[in-house]
Order: sequence, then structure tokens, then C-alpha cells
Amino acid sequence: MHRYLVIFRDIHVEFSVPELLSVYSLVARRLNNSSAKPNLQKDSFGETIRLVSCDVETGSKKNRNIFYFASFESDHEAFLVGSRCVLVRAIIRLWSYARSHELCLKELQNLRKESFKELFLSEKDSFRCRLFSYGRRYSQGETVDRINFYSSILQQFPGKINLQNFKHEIWIVEDSFPKTGHTNEPCRTDIPSQVFVGRLVAEGCIKQVQKYTLKKRNFIGTTSMDAELAFVMANFALADDWKLILDPFVGTASILISCAAFGAQTLGSDLSFTVLKGKSEGKNILSNFRQYNLQLPLDIVRCDILHNPWRHESVMSNHMKCCGWLDAIVADLPYGVRESSREFVGEKLHSKFVLNHIPKTSRVGLDNLVSSLFDFATFSLVGGGRLVFWLPCTNEFSEYDKTNIWHPSFISIAACRQILASRFHRILFVFERKQWENDRSHDEDMSSAFLHQAPFYKDFAAKLFREEKRAEDALFRKGQWRRIE
Repeated sequence: MHRYLVIFRDIHVEFSVPELLSVYSLVARRLNNSSAKPNLQKDSFGETIRLVSCDVETGSKKNRNIFYFASFESDHEAFLVGSRCVLVRAIIRLWSYARSHELCLKELQNLRKESFKELFLSEKDSFRCRLFSYGRRYSQGETVDRINFYSSILQQFPGKINLQNFKHEIWIVEDSFPKTGHTNEPCRTDIPSQVFVGRLVAEGCIKQVQKYTLKKRNFIGTTSMDAELAFVMANFALADDWKLILDPFVGTASILISCAAFGAQTLGSDLSFTVLKGKSEGKNILSNFRQYNLQLPLDIVRCDILHNPWRHESVMSNHMKCCGWLDAIVADLPYGVRESSREFVGEKLHSKFVLNHIPKTSRVGLDNLVSSLFDFATFSLVGGGRLVFWLPCTNEFSEYDKTNIWHPSFISIAACRQILASRFHRILFVFERKQWENDRSHDEDMSSAFLHQAPFYKDFAAKLFREEKRAEDALFRKGQWRRIE
């Protein structure tokens, strides 16, 4: 195992480490190294905290969520992980780590040549050196001075320096976040709190993700998922070549596009006929996939999760054992704010009207959709398959509320919060299906196995708008909105 430095981007902080762990598990399966576990440690001196879950301790200083140590088997493994993550800025093979540049240089001088063997292999291997200072800006002259400070090490490499066409890139990373917090006046007298020197192994895939931005998307809707978060969801879902992934609330297929970009086969369904049909000028879900030259979805079906047409164990013969058919389910449920939660209404029709009939819909509670989503995922996901979905909450949400979402057939992987407004947040939940041979809960009534008490997302719209009696409550009395007990 070799030591690396993982530098996260300063955005969606709660999602960073769980995404890295998910991608690590995917890469480990590829390399047939499923028994290995990632070993991440915080960067602060004197602290060695191993991260075994997504519950990362958040400190008051900004740098607590950016720099982490990691252990990988090889540069190849580190490259596969880093180049797949959206929220990773870079992963470097760590050579030296100290409190100051002087101590860092002294440690580099004491290292053996085996630590820099990649740069001693050939005189034709060019390289360049870059300085990254987090929390402080330097002029070009100051940057050159700090790089020249390591000239005694850089001059030992037989290759030539080439700023354009280079094979290796050496990073000097300086943590200069002010200890007193960020102020308008830069504190130029503070020395760096820590310095890292190493060779760049991988950079995150944010540059590739940026071409999928919604600003240039052919067909979008009011609730289209941001491209960056859509790719994070795809990483949580372990999207990969030939995996089958379903989005039961597909909308304009923003999440499925990210899954297809990673090579997955996709399926979608939605209740909105208008969205599935698209616009008259040929802008629809399929045009989005053609825009990026992605594999088209296997099918897009109009249905709702409460009355879905997908086959599961209950309709199979007794001698056939169902072990799931989906590798992942990704979803952004309608919250009842911009898009209402709805279901089909059963109608008795004459046979001659059935073919071209568009069924009516009625409103249904968000908690019903969540329960139905878990029930559907229980019978349709393969062992180890992922269920990734969003749920809304207000600022009254607490860490304890995360435990209200659970199911006996699933293992909780992550629950990451995104703050959208002062009172409007949303949580990305990630669950993994237990192996079928180890799960006995599918023999029970799953509608009663999913337990929660006063879930935080119940009556979310009423809480958000501070209305004790929403207009939807009147629909219950009129029988136009059904709550499933």
C-alpha cells in the first residue's frame, strides 16, 4: 500500500468522501480486490481518524474537508478512482508532508531515489512543477520563488522541464487557510499550516462533466437535475459498462444521461405524458441522448411506481427464484412543490376505448411514494444493487432523522445533505441491497416491514410554506387525493 493525498473540491462537502468510497468499491470489483477497504485519514497533525462511513467530522476550518490521506495498492488503482470522481480535485503520490517548506525540503532530501523512480527512468521523460496555494494568492514572481526553493531536488531529475508537453507533473500544495477565518484583508504574514509535495497521479472528471451542463442541454424541465450532481448520483449507483439502471421518475432523463455516460444501460418511466412526449420541434428525452452520442435508453414507459408494470417475484412461478434484475435505481422524487406527487386513477372503460385512452391521475402523499419505491427496489434489485434517491427536508432536519429511513433488506451507505435555501434542504440517500441468500425479509409482507415514525419529509410542502392547512388537504376531503395507509 502506498500513501497518497486526496484533494477534494470545495463544493458539496458532505458528498465528497462517500463518493470516493463508492468509486473505490467499484474499482475494487473491477480489479478483483473486493476484500480491500479504503483507508482514509484526516490531514491534521496528531489526528489519525479512519473513515469507515460517510459520517465525517466537520471542523470549523475550511481545510478540514479538503485534504485527506489515502492508501491505494498502486498508481493505477489511484488513477482509476480519482479520474472517475466528480468532487475530487486531484490525487497525488505523496513524497513529503510537513508544517513548512523548509521541513518539507529537508524530508525530500532524505528520501531515496526509489521514491522518485518514475522521474529517473528516462532522460526523455519531461516534467513540470506547479504550486497550488489554498487560502492565499501569489504573484507570478512569488510562485516562481517557491518552486525554485526546491531546485536542489528538481535538478536531480534527468528529464527536461517542459511546461506544455510533459509526462510527469510535480505538485507543491500549500495549505494557507487563515487560522482566524476568512477576512477581506489577506493575512500575508501567516506561514502555511502544512505543505505537501508529490507527483500528480489523477485529476477528477469535472472537466468531462462540464460538457453536460444544463445550459447547453437540448431538452430540460423545471426539475432537471444539475449535471454535476447527476454524475455524483451515477457514482453512488456504481454505474458501469452493461449495468442496467432504472429511473422511475425520469423527467428529462438528466440522471440517466450521467449513467449512460459511464456505459450503463438505462430504463426510464414517468407519469407525466407531457414530459415524455417532449416538444413539437423534436426536443425530447431521446434527443438529449443523441446530443451527447450516448446509448439510447432501452425503453421509456409511462407508469407510476405505485402501479408499475415491472415483473417481480410475486408473479413468477414457485419453482423460479427471483434474485433481482436491476443493478441500480436512481430517483429524484417529486416533492409537491414544483411537481406534485401523483398516481394513476383506475377507470372502467369499454374495450374499444382502452387502446388510445390516457388515464387520469390524482395526488398522493410523498410518504406513499417512498414506501412504494422501497418495496419495488426490494424485489427488483440484485444483491449489492444500489438505491439512490433524493428526499426534501426543512432546516429543522437533524442527524437523528436519517435513521427514520431504513429497510430490513437494505444497508445504509450514505445520507448527504445539500442546502438549497435557508429553509429548504434535500438529502441524497444511498442504500445497498443485501445479498438474496442472506436476506429473509423478502418472504414477509414488505409493506409492513418498512417502518418509520413521523418522517421528516411528511407534509413537506406545508412545512416549507408555513401553512398548517395546505390547499391539498381540501382534496382529501373531496376524495381527489388518496393517502395509502
